[in-house]
Amino acid sequence: MTQEKILDKLGKIKAMAESAKAIGNEAEAQAFAAMLQQLLLKHKLDLSDVDYAKEMKDEPIIEQRAEVIYKDGKRFYKDFPDVEVVSRRVEWSEDLAAVIGDAYSCRFLVTPGRSYITFVGHKSNVAICEYLFLTMLRAAENMSLKAARAFRMKARAENGGAGSTPRGYRESWLDGFTSRIRARLQEERAQFNTSGSMALVRVNKEAIAVRSYIDDKYKKKAASLGGVSSFNRSGYQDGTAAANAINIKGNAMNAASSMPNKQIGGN
Repeated sequence: MTQEKILDKLGKIKAMAESAKAIGNEAEAQAFAAMLQQLLLKHKLDLSDVDYAKEMKDEPIIEQRAEVIYKDGKRFYKDFPDVEVVSRRVEWSEDLAAVIGDAYSCRFLVTPGRSYITFVGHKSNVAICEYLFLTMLRAAENMSLKAARAFRMKARAENGGAGSTPRGYRESWLDGFTSRIRARLQEERAQFNTSGSMALVRVNKEAIAVRSYIDDKYKKKAASLGGVSSFNRSGYQDGTAAANAINIKGNAMNAASSMPNKQIGGN
């Protein structure tokens, strides 16, 4: 499968996912997004050494940020018009970008004063990385807000409607979600870690090349943001459980046949 066919496949998966999201089937949209990691690794495994070398020569490292649109004085991602770009950096979304980037041999850049994420890597890696990141970002935002509301209502009911609810639930939920997504993506990738597996050798080389690109071009690194200020055990556990329910299994691939701001180094 050539790079062009990989990107064409991505376009079809995105169309199916957005169609599913439009009719309210978020689980199906996530299932389509889940196809991407196995698709990319299988592609790298199937290439001959000669074809892989040619693909890397024809596919230099790029920097790409998802296109945004403006609506009612706010910024939204064009392909994800319900995901807002806010006027501040967002720590948990940067953590998620690092998780997704690690899975696809990419790094990311941040924009001071914005929640933009710019991925850096080889073209096909970046395309898949960006889409999965935004899919997970949207899912986590929606689920965490819903879970936080339910948690507050339960806490108030238990206190007879009086008193403040425990702090840090949503932040801890997002922390648990991101940590578990990292572990699950690593588990999926480990399935290719068999004797003589060339796919992981190749993606590791790509990761090293991207790291060198970032280190050479961006001497200044972005300051890290603060961690969760108030840890909430229930929030962390609920976020972990939500990440376990997200469909990122490789068998989701079977569904396909049946159906200009200044930037600084982010990581």
